[in-house]
Amino acid sequence: MPNINAKSIKFEGVDYYYNTFSTTDITEYKGLRDMYYGTGGFSTGSYLEKFPREGDGTNGTTDFFGVRKKLAHYENVFKPELEAMVDPIFAKEQVRREVNPVVDLFVQGPTKKDNESMPEYQRRKEIETKLYGAVWEVLDAPSATAMTGASNGARELMPYSFYVNPLQIEGYAFDEGGALKMIIYFEDIDQRNNENGTYVSSNEYKWKVWLRADDGRNVTFNYHAEAVMEDSVLFLEEFPVSLLEDNSRYQGNVIAKSKYIDILTVVKKIYNTTSWFNDSFFKNCFAFLAINGKVPDDMDLGNDSTFMYMGEGVNAPGYVAPPTAHLTVMIDEVARLIREIKQNMNSTVSIASTASGEARMEADRRRIEKLKQDAQDIQDQEKWLVNVALTNYIDGSWDYIVVYPKDFESLTKSDELNSLQMLIDAGVSEQVAKEIRADMIKIVYPSDADRADELAKMEIASVTETNNDTFDNPPTIEE
Repeated sequence: MPNINAKSIKFEGVDYYYNTFSTTDITEYKGLRDMYYGTGGFSTGSYLEKFPREGDGTNGTTDFFGVRKKLAHYENVFKPELEAMVDPIFAKEQVRREVNPVVDLFVQGPTKKDNESMPEYQRRKEIETKLYGAVWEVLDAPSATAMTGASNGARELMPYSFYVNPLQIEGYAFDEGGALKMIIYFEDIDQRNNENGTYVSSNEYKWKVWLRADDGRNVTFNYHAEAVMEDSVLFLEEFPVSLLEDNSRYQGNVIAKSKYIDILTVVKKIYNTTSWFNDSFFKNCFAFLAINGKVPDDMDLGNDSTFMYMGEGVNAPGYVAPPTAHLTVMIDEVARLIREIKQNMNSTVSIASTASGEARMEADRRRIEKLKQDAQDIQDQEKWLVNVALTNYIDGSWDYIVVYPKDFESLTKSDELNSLQMLIDAGVSEQVAKEIRADMIKIVYPSDADRADELAKMEIASVTETNNDTFDNPPTIEE
């Protein structure tokens, strides 16, 4: 049975049901998008909360809330943290085996974006996969290529890849085993949403459907006015759509949620707190001159910089500054929330500042293991992408090979080496020092066991030769 929010399309007389997103889902995805790109409510100020006593221009009040919106500044602490989880994967150049000119042309320019390389596309896709929790990667081709099943190497006939994020998709479906079965999106995904993120009318734009039919065939077609556009139907040898998920699913038939929905709440709190700080600073940061009596006509200290009061006796003029304790509380709270974000995202800054050495090394180990797994996933996905291009659109059967380097640097490597060096410096025996140095070599080359073993053997041989030097080269005794 379909989900309560599911809709359906009909293909060859069969109803195929698909999941749709609720209003809450769309709001969350828009918040995630805005958090990374600094758009939406972070640029318009709509994510700001109005203080109960703050005028907003209604009922004769001064629009202080509107002024605060204009002064608001979004400090994007999330974007660099997210990118720091992806960029190390692409820090070193990948190794790709050339196949033939046509395949190499696709690998060099896998998308429709001008001059976008495979690493650039993979990085962009990986960031949005992490951001939204899931995206759908699609490999399509111009109709002339798809109909013939083979590209002649001309750029205009080459297949191309792209991904669709949850804000661009109409719906999706899984089979009983939890594998992707169908996705639907407006054919022109750039016009699918208006400025408010709402769907355009399906009467204006036709849907693009990718479907694993119940009989096992892989088919794509356009769907308009509740009917298949027959001239667009195309059967493919392999299903050219892959669901990429960065998290575990909470339900087997619903895509994985983003890991960062909770962080979105924290980021909105930072945005509001810095707004209150800036507003209070703007209004109260300058001291003013308090004068007892009538201000002389020729006194000019600037706009709103003097305050006259009538009091008993004569008091000397003096500068009065507003309290700043609340500003300190605000800025401390912002710093605390930023630390919380870094810790939740296993930030390199957070790891480096961890008090316990063991905790720091454990956090660093988890960071590296995650990087290795992500690199392997991207590597496997790229191989899938090229192989689907070969199967569906490029005439040939070659084995595509790509390797993403996975020797990521440990932030705590120096901690371990320093501790071991201190043992050697303490004056241990040469045999113990030899064993310690072998451990140090393994730390330096964690992902290259062969190199570590080679150097360890050289170290052992060096120690042995030194110990036996007297016997191997006996002195000459002159008579």
